[in-house]
Amino acid sequence: MLNFSNINLATQTADKMKRIVKINSIYITSLLVQSIGVLLIYLSGISKDSENHVFKKNSNFLLH
Repeated sequence: MLNFSNINLATQTADKMKRIVKINSIYITSLLVQSIGVLLIYLSGISKDSENHVFKKNSNFLLH
């Protein structure tokens, strides 16, 4: 009986650990997605500045 309850407790804790791991992985992936999004926005802001210069040169070239 003691053995059976130990096995039951072990399976319960294993299930809880699985749930915690699932929640943690979802949380970590959402953090990764957020940080990648912020990086992309930051990089697009930098590239927009450089694009504007290129754009102006190209538009001047096209006008002539």
